[in-house]
Amino acid sequence: MSNNISNINNNELYQYNNNSSSQEVNTSDNLSIFNEETNNEETTDIEITQNNEEICEEKIEALENKLSEAKNNQGVFGSLWNGIKNVTGLGSNTNKCEQAIEYYKNGEISYEEADSIISNFSTKQEGSVNLAANILTGVVSVAVVGSAVLTGGLSLGVIAAAAGAGAATKAGLKFVDRATNKVKGDAVDGKQILKDSLSGAVDGAVSVATMGIGTSAVTAKTVAEQTLKETIKQGAISGAKAGAISGAVTGASDYTIEAAVEEDVEFNVGDLAKNTALNAAGGALAGGVLGGISSGVQYNKIKTTSATPTTAEKSLEVKADEIPNSDAVQTTPVKDIDSQTGNDTLTTIDTAAKTSTEAKLPSEIETELSKQADDLNKLFKSNIDEAKLQIKNEFDDLDSVQTITGRAKGTDSIFEKLAKKFNKGKLSSTSTADCIDAIGDAYGTRIQIKSLSTEDAKEIIEDCLYGYDISYDQFIKYMNGDNSTLDEAGIATLNEIKGTIIDILKEKQTQEVVDQLVDAIGNGRLTITELNNYGDEISSYFTNFQLQEIADAYYIQTGERLKLVTYDDFTNGSGTKVDLNSTSEYTVKLDTNGAIKESGYASSQMNTKQKLSDGTIGNGELQIRGTQLNEFADAEHIPYDIRTGKITASNTKYSDVYSIIKGMEPETYSKYNSFLTDIYQYLRLKELGIQTNMPDITTYFDSNELSQEAMKLLDMQGLINISQRGH
Repeated sequence: MSNNISNINNNELYQYNNNSSSQEVNTSDNLSIFNEETNNEETTDIEITQNNEEICEEKIEALENKLSEAKNNQGVFGSLWNGIKNVTGLGSNTNKCEQAIEYYKNGEISYEEADSIISNFSTKQEGSVNLAANILTGVVSVAVVGSAVLTGGLSLGVIAAAAGAGAATKAGLKFVDRATNKVKGDAVDGKQILKDSLSGAVDGAVSVATMGIGTSAVTAKTVAEQTLKETIKQGAISGAKAGAISGAVTGASDYTIEAAVEEDVEFNVGDLAKNTALNAAGGALAGGVLGGISSGVQYNKIKTTSATPTTAEKSLEVKADEIPNSDAVQTTPVKDIDSQTGNDTLTTIDTAAKTSTEAKLPSEIETELSKQADDLNKLFKSNIDEAKLQIKNEFDDLDSVQTITGRAKGTDSIFEKLAKKFNKGKLSSTSTADCIDAIGDAYGTRIQIKSLSTEDAKEIIEDCLYGYDISYDQFIKYMNGDNSTLDEAGIATLNEIKGTIIDILKEKQTQEVVDQLVDAIGNGRLTITELNNYGDEISSYFTNFQLQEIADAYYIQTGERLKLVTYDDFTNGSGTKVDLNSTSEYTVKLDTNGAIKESGYASSQMNTKQKLSDGTIGNGELQIRGTQLNEFADAEHIPYDIRTGKITASNTKYSDVYSIIKGMEPETYSKYNSFLTDIYQYLRLKELGIQTNMPDITTYFDSNELSQEAMKLLDMQGLINISQRGH
């Protein structure tokens, strides 16, 4: 029987319904993890009744011999457990057996009653030792391969390793117990060793498989939100769930193996059910105690760590030469205007660039780069289906995924990138190999994930608000800026817990994709070089916990820290900020600069390396975003492209908005970016099942800044209409 003492679950980061009665597991009634009374069998306390049968010396001797044999069968674990029961008076123990013999001698109970008490002790003692061995086997198996499960996910190799560890552990433990009893030759009983090995293999595999079932991660966030008592309670609930599941499975397997190996044991469904229930009850109790203890230890560890300032708070800078395939500028994905690439096109613009080219290229270089751009576009087009298929094979079957698209980078965008890098000295030659390496997003793929339903979101929000004097409707009004139904305490509470509620909703929407991403990275099927989690606390897609999962998988696979761009001061799950100069303490290299764009652009995207069938390695960009935001994000780049010169006056597609955007004063353009940011937040909340009021562009400007016609062109639908012209 395994007992999962690790409180990490990739599917449920927060136990937000701490008061749910359906999750309650009482571990306080009996702190003994082996108390056989948990199976509701009859008590072993001796009820004294008048016995009229004739006392027989032979029967007394038979009882004494039977007790002596039971004692001799005890090894080190059995003797230790019997000693504890003798001191505490719990359950069946040798003191009660000796007392039963005395009661028989005095005629106070019958021979059958005394014999039953001794038989019960012998049976229960053997079961307790087996339960102890199962628990230790599960703990050892989790310790041996547990980290691989948490970072890389379950695989046949991991399960096989757990089974091997379990077989060796249980066979060893039971060997030691038999070697320390007084039965000659018992330690080297080949049949018993076989049974222990088979049972241990099942125990080890099940222990690792149940890691995370019903558990919650004790992180800096949960520590900040819960008391020590609440954390221990949740740990006990989590451990009990996993313990009950694995206990039931291993209890059933123990009985089945016994019936299969021993010729004189006939398989009986009733006995199977009884053994399963007994081990499930013991597993729940053991798991609850261990889960509560481990959660409390982790809680105090995080509290202590987060209270100690470290050098990790001193620097959050990233050097350009530390960033793989970087232009030393932040990038924003947008719709590619090149008509050659079709409706699914994406590209990347440099937010530090002020013009499309910073200097005039020598004519011979311009000619060569133009030819390379044309040739590379053809190459990328020939490989895009294969690159997209690799992503579809990983994510297309997930229930939360709406669609997966892809594009090869367009000729104009390739030339723009090559010219810019050449002018900056980052492209040393015009060779094909150097030019291919210079295009970091040759193969663009995008996963669109489904939105949460209003019903799902409401259920989660109401669970989060349980225990507070705040209703779901009040929360929705609060998210719309209406606090009229809340008192000061209610406003303060929502200000404090809003971020946690949003994170829970984010994980409900994205966790399935994150789990698959972690598995693909951890098992080498997908190679990433950096991750950009664009957006703020509302509009970004991944939470810190999810980012840590991805970074850990990357670190396990590569031995290197993942370059991570995200809006928040990343705390690595311990309450301590990440130090970019640390060499091994953390699995990420953090950069918070550039994660929040002026327009509020939101997406989670990764630089990828894709192995192609022709033997080459393609540079790709994988975007993950929601369906509500997707269309707007492809249109939102238009004003920026006009301001930076990427779109020129000669492009008639944008002629009606070109002069408006170009003519904006800096203050007006800043207001317009605020409007775009609010649109991103509105759409992200809509994806999370929260309906708020769509921002009205007319409330951001007066008639002296923008005309009614201009505002209509530049509102959300206006930009989308412009971006779709000619498609």
